[in-house]
Amino acid sequence: MRSTEIIGDLVRLRPIEARDADGMFDLVSDAEAMRRIGVTASLTRAAVAEWAGVVADADGRVDFAITAPGHDEYLGEAVLYDLDQDGRTAKLRILMRRTHRDERVEAEAARLALTDAFDTWQLHRVSFEPLAIDGRALKLARALGLREEGHLKESDRINDTWVDRVLFAALESENR
Repeated sequence: MRSTEIIGDLVRLRPIEARDADGMFDLVSDAEAMRRIGVTASLTRAAVAEWAGVVADADGRVDFAITAPGHDEYLGEAVLYDLDQDGRTAKLRILMRRTHRDERVEAEAARLALTDAFDTWQLHRVSFEPLAIDGRALKLARALGLREEGHLKESDRINDTWVDRVLFAALESENR
C-alpha cells in the first residue's frame, strides 16, 4: 500500500524505495535493533534489496522511510503492518539505525505515522506491541499516550529466553 510524504518538524516520512536498501541492510544487521522487535533471523543484502524495491506496494502494510527534512538519507522506518482496512486496524513499529537513534525523532515519526493511520487510512485502532525487555519502546509508548492493555506472556524466544510483549493501543477517538 503506497504511502505519501509527511513532513514534521524533525522528520520526513516518505515511501521506502529501492535506494534505501543499504540503510535498511545496516538496520537489519544491527543485532540490538532486531532484538528490539523480536527478530532473530539473519537477512542477506540481496533479500533486503529485493524487499526495498517492492515493499511500498505490498498489501496490508504502509512502510515509511524516516528521513530528516531537507535530506533523503534513510535513518530508520515507521511501519503500519497487519493493516486490515475492513477491520480498520493495524500495528505500528518504529525502528532507527544505530547512528540515528533519538527519542524525539522516534516520537515524532510515531506521531506522524499514527496521524496517517487515522486520517489517511481511516483506521479505528492501532496497536504497538514492544518486547517487555525494550525499555526504549516502552518509554516511547508511554510518551505517545498509548493505552497499556496487557501482556503476552512468554510470546517471543530471544537467545533461548522467553520474553513477554506489552500491548499498547491508540484509538481513532483518542487521537483526533
